Amino acid sequence: MKNFFGNTTDVKIGLTGRFQPEQNLSAILYRMIWRWHFYAGLFCIPFIIILSLSGSIYVFRPQIDAWEEAPFNQLTLREAVKPIDEQIDAALAAVPDSKLVGVEVRADPTDATRIIVISPDATNIRVMVRPDSTEILQIKPVQHQFAALVRNFHGELWLGTPGRWLVELAACWALIMIMTGLYLWWPRGHYRAAGIFYPRLHLGLRASLRDLHAVTGFWLSFLALFMLISGLPWTKVWGDGFRELRRLSRVSNQAPDWTNGRAAELEKHHHELADAASSPAPRSDLSFDQALTIARGLALAGPVTLLPPSDKRATWLVRAEPQNRPLARVVELDPKSGMIVKDAPFSAKPFIDRVVAIGVAAHEGQLFGWPNVALALLAALGFMTMVVSGMLMWLRRKPPNLLGAPIAISPARFSPVAMIGAIVGLSLLLPLLGASLILVILIERLLLRRWPQAQKWLGLNPA
Repeated sequence: MKNFFGNTTDVKIGLTGRFQPEQNLSAILYRMIWRWHFYAGLFCIPFIIILSLSGSIYVFRPQIDAWEEAPFNQLTLREAVKPIDEQIDAALAAVPDSKLVGVEVRADPTDATRIIVISPDATNIRVMVRPDSTEILQIKPVQHQFAALVRNFHGELWLGTPGRWLVELAACWALIMIMTGLYLWWPRGHYRAAGIFYPRLHLGLRASLRDLHAVTGFWLSFLALFMLISGLPWTKVWGDGFRELRRLSRVSNQAPDWTNGRAAELEKHHHELADAASSPAPRSDLSFDQALTIARGLALAGPVTLLPPSDKRATWLVRAEPQNRPLARVVELDPKSGMIVKDAPFSAKPFIDRVVAIGVAAHEGQLFGWPNVALALLAALGFMTMVVSGMLMWLRRKPPNLLGAPIAISPARFSPVAMIGAIVGLSLLLPLLGASLILVILIERLLLRRWPQAQKWLGLNPA
């Protein structure tokens, strides 16, 4: 006899003379949770390994940037430093038809001058100029820097929008994997700490793998959940929806600080191009060199960019955009006196923007120094330990020529109805997860229950 979920249930005749299912609804739902945990783990294995490794590299972005730019710092100058205007002219000449975006504020005047220009196709390009001779030392698009390449791989696998869909789908099913894993792990009856709170590595490979998988999942589950949730603003479906909800709620007239993918960054660059290509800026009594000196004196957290006035903005703009977002700050300078006319610290941002920014900074390992880096690396290591140990457990017990989805053999500690309800609720918040979950259920219900061989291969039928 087939139930709604495609499982075979035996029946028996009770005292009332009615047929009673041998396998009740709770048992069916419990087996479903096992299967979903298995599906999630199997699907997420390659993505979690890729994202954990790339994320572990990206948390060292400040060190990577410093290493990559070391040849352009503390140069031995052969003559006096040229005015910034001359250096800008050299940079613009080196990139035909480009427009000035701004100049990076460096504390050491012997460093190569970093001039940001934008090309007609809205590519932000960083031009390294030798400050004493205006010699062009390097021309490189911002997105071609090593850390930027790692970031784009981490967010979209270098596949553009399809990659963002895959990463978001993997993140959604990783949430399912952790939630169902905690439910299946929950101790039953009388238990000991061994195998639950610390692994028993002396009981052989099978027990060691099981304990390593379960114990790692328990201790790192909340850290892993935070890393997944804090990364959602970068996603395609949920991230775009969240940005639209922010716009409709009118929490701020300004665009959000974070971008979710290359398309959003390209749109931001188009706005910068439009601003840079506007009509000549109003006259400023303050020279670029004077504005740069004032910007250095503000002692803002780097990287800091100085943007000149334009017809859309009469003031000089000093923009600090560190990875530790709570240190972000935007200062506007009067074009005549150089006095601060507006100071927008992080605390002035809308509440929702501050929450997202703090989550993003923690996700990147930059919120509270080296302990944050250590936690991010611990989360990555824990993720890989969980999926690799789970994969080895599956390979050891998988029957030949079968996928080998596990069959639940022990009773649940709590009713599975609440867990199913939590998954449904999460699916309502994460549309991509909801759509994929509906697809899984439809495949199990409409296709595989009518295909006995597929049932057996997938593990839907315990017989």
